[in-house]
Amino acid sequence: MRSASRIVGVSIMTVMKLLVEMGEEAYADFHDRTVRSLSPSHVECDEAWSYCYAKDPTTTVGNKHEYAGDMWTWVAIDPATKLVIS
Repeated sequence: MRSASRIVGVSIMTVMKLLVEMGEEAYADFHDRTVRSLSPSHVECDEAWSYCYAKDPTTTVGNKHEYAGDMWTWVAIDPATKLVIS
């Protein structure tokens, strides 16, 4: 990306922004056209733990942040293709 930004004389952030914008559209289109009718023989589920503002033991009832505390994100994956099932 640095070489591309030097060649065209723009900021590296401009190149990154353009790649992200173009990539999102291209990937979404490709995914919608090609990933259809999955029949996984088995699905693996995993979780990722995080927290917002503060961990649960340190949050209080009068906390000014409505969604403070532990957060869990669950994901289902087809282990054969490594596709995330939504």
